[in-house]
Amino acid sequence: MGVELEFFSNALNNFFRGGVLRLHKNLFESLFGEVNPLDIHRFTYTIDDGFYAAQYLRAWIFDAQMRAALREEHGDTWWQTREAGAFLRREWSSGQKYGVTELLEGVGYAGLDLDPFVEEIESHLSG
Repeated sequence: MGVELEFFSNALNNFFRGGVLRLHKNLFESLFGEVNPLDIHRFTYTIDDGFYAAQYLRAWIFDAQMRAALREEHGDTWWQTREAGAFLRREWSSGQKYGVTELLEGVGYAGLDLDPFVEEIESHLSG
């Protein structure tokens, strides 16, 4: 995501100065070393203009929190319980009516919390 932030923070200034290709070249070379000019054009098509990386991270954090809440309420094998299934059906029966914050408030969180996400990563790394 750092590449996208760098690109978009300078893109307009560089565009108006005619330096878009120079910016692409500098970013590409900082990542991959010396490059073929054709690679620079291919690189620009891979830039995340919608900051999807941040959206994925937000979704993973939400996912970890929901799993933590389900484990706390229904145990480590929560996916095998009818109660957890009924809860999930109720929560998601409204489609996208509620956002992440509202869904998390329904399971006791005030909003996004990195702790469950970090705990899952640490657990997978140690184990």
